[in-house]
Formats: sequence, structure tokens, C-alpha cells
Amino acid sequence: MTSETQSLLDRGLDDCIASITNRAEPKNDCSRTIPVSEFLGHVNALADALPQRSNAINLCANRYQFLVAFTAVIVRGQCNLLPSNKNLATQRNIASLYPDSYIIHDGFEPAPEIEAFQFPNLSNVAASISCPPAIPLDQVCAISFTSGSTGKSTANIKTWRMLYRGMQVNSRYYFDDRRTAQSLLATVPAQHMYGLESSIMMPLCTNVCIADGQPLFPEDIRSALARMPAPRILVTTPVHIRALESSNLEFPEVELILSATAVLEQTMAKRIESKLGGRLREIYGCSEVGSIARRRTAQSDLWEAFDVFHFSRSESQVVVGASYLPEKVILQDIFEFSGDSCFRLIGRNEDMINIAGKRGSLTELNSLLLATPGVVDGIIFEPPTDDTTGRLAALVVAPDLSSREAMANIRANVDPVFVPRRVVFVHSLPRSETGKLPREQVLAHFNASAWFGR
Repeated sequence: MTSETQSLLDRGLDDCIASITNRAEPKNDCSRTIPVSEFLGHVNALADALPQRSNAINLCANRYQFLVAFTAVIVRGQCNLLPSNKNLATQRNIASLYPDSYIIHDGFEPAPEIEAFQFPNLSNVAASISCPPAIPLDQVCAISFTSGSTGKSTANIKTWRMLYRGMQVNSRYYFDDRRTAQSLLATVPAQHMYGLESSIMMPLCTNVCIADGQPLFPEDIRSALARMPAPRILVTTPVHIRALESSNLEFPEVELILSATAVLEQTMAKRIESKLGGRLREIYGCSEVGSIARRRTAQSDLWEAFDVFHFSRSESQVVVGASYLPEKVILQDIFEFSGDSCFRLIGRNEDMINIAGKRGSLTELNSLLLATPGVVDGIIFEPPTDDTTGRLAALVVAPDLSSREAMANIRANVDPVFVPRRVVFVHSLPRSETGKLPREQVLAHFNASAWFGR
């Protein structure tokens, strides 16, 4: 191997890389494990069968099949295109930007005008692979697309150098570089950068065995965890955490809970640690860079930056760089640094608001809202208005609360100008699979709702 290449993975051939559940017979509730040697056989077989194109729009939902497809595309010398959702319009938009593309899927409806390749049955593939393939470090292996929750979706190019070096760093900070076997269940889609790093790249270099599903509801998560041997890791989001905490279910012990995509309140972190029995570690990052920092939310509001990153300031912005990144990246968040490697997250630049000459943070307001007893979910935002006072509005899921009760925690902690003037009670919010709320959908939900304050 030359200095320009790096192995596809760094695992023992007998290590378990995935656990496959037979969903055709749910009553049997049986699973089988896939060793690394069999996984490599699947990758080689699929790589040989893929269409001769430059790019694959990877829509696979089954996590193991996504892992095989993702790595097979790389071995074939192609690039994975990772959409933020699987809508037909999104598929068509990506295909128009990258014409030499096809869709690889495992049953999801592809846009009919785009060449599609369905994930094949690999159960009879012989597992005789003893040496993982080497990948050029400068090969473009993936392009991830942001959700567009803060504006237009953008493309982020990932070379093998960026992905491989990133997963080496993440293994140290996610799992404290633990080498013993662990089971991992993720509730986030593999196409999202957080899901890609934690549940797809991670098993390529760390001794984790991933569950192949993506459970959504608390009972599904409980059942999946129960099938997994300890120690267990749960990769999830604040939306799923709140649902788990509010359920009446008893869960198997989870040693480590990883959370990202939105800031979690400290009170909720403490409650979920008590319920699941392990520690919760929040991950801070962005699509352009990947994971950047961590914190034990139940114990501190300080984030600890990973030691490979260096920060600088450009006017009022924070810039981050690392040796394996092609260029420095301007972060969209506002930091308050404490020493060289720790910081507090104040909020996103676009979340800073000015009402009646007073500055506030939507991030802080939403944290206060979600920490209010009785509030199941909610969001505070600035609605478009011709009113120059620019007062805020809120969408709230709180079946047993009045408007005043739902806003009590906010009223007690911030200036009155930041208390939403209009509170709309709804049954649910239009969150994505990762818990994000694109502004366009929030406004549409707000305008369409007629169930106002109690």
C-alpha cells in the first residue's frame, strides 16, 4: 500500500460488523450476525454488479444494505450522493445536477425517469475475502446535501481522506477509543452526516456491530435494543430522546447515548440517563466538517473540541480547520470560548434576534420552551409580518397546558418582549427524520393551523 491509499476498513475478519433481523417473520424476532469477511464478500459482489456510472444516489434504508452499497460504490470508484430526504423532487434535482447518476435502493420508490438499481439478494455470496481493498485518499467518495433548514440545500464533498481521518478522530471522542465489542443502534438515517459518521463509517474502524434497522417509535427502539447484546450504544436525536423519556416503557440498559442535530436541555439529559442507565454524550458538528466537539450534557454546558481542530476568528465569525480538511470552514454558530479547547454554544447566527432594541437567541428560547413541564414539543420563530414590532410566534404540542402555562418558563427567564405573542397549539410538528424543522414547513404548518391559545 502506498501513501496515497488507505484500507477500506481496520477490523478483524471474524469481528461482527452488523446484526440482521428477519423482518419477514417478526414473531420469530431472530437475528444473525455478519462477520467482516462476509461483509467484504458482499461489497465485492455488489461492486461488480453496479451500473457503469459516475455517481450513485444512495436511497437504501436498511442500515446494513446502505453500508454495503456505500462501500461498494467507493470500491467501484464511484461517488455516493446522499440526499437530505428521499422525495421524488429531491431525487430529480440531484440527478439534474449530476447527470451521470443512477439510484441504488432497497425498495424505496425511485423517480421513474432515473436509472435505478435495486439492492440484490446477497445471501448466497461466498465470503472468501481476506484482504480489504485499498482506496485512494483523494478519491471523492460521497457528496452530502444539507437539509436546507436554514436556507438553500448545499453540497459537501467528502474524499476518502476526510472520511477515514474523521472516523479515526470520532472513535476517540465518541467511544473513548474503546476496542472491546459493542452493539450500536441508530435512529437517524445513514444519509445524514451524523448518521453516516456514527453508524456507517464507525463500524469500519471500531469494534461495533450495527443493527440494520432504523426504529422510529419508543416500542420499536425498545425491541431493537432488547435484541442486542450489551454493552449497547444508542445513536439518536433530541426528538427521539424526548419520546423515549415520556414513554412508560422499561428499556434495556444503554451504556452510551449519542445525541446530535439539535441542542438538548440539561434537565432532559439527566432524565434520559436515569431512564436508560448510561451516560449521554452530545455531539456538535456540521455537514461541511463533520463532528467537532462533545459534551456530557447532564454535567456541563461546555463543549470539548476534538484536538485535531484549530479555531480562529474572522470578524464576528468562528473559523475551524484541520490538517485533513481541504480548507477552513466558517461555522454558522456563535461561540463563547473558555480556554483553547472548550466553548459554550450561544446559538446560530440566524437565530439571533433583535426586538425593540433588545438582542436575544431563538436557541435559548426554544430550550426554555422544551424544558417546560407538559410541553411535548414546540418551536419559537419569527413569522413574516408587516408589523415592525417583529414579535415572535410559537407552535406548541402540549395537550394539557394553556398558552400562559406553556410560556411560563420563558416568561420567568427572559425579557417580556421575547415572550411569543401568538401561541398555536398543534398535535405534532413537521419534523424530518433527524428532528429538523425547515422554516418553510414551519410557516406552512403555522398558517394552516386554526387551533389557537387556550
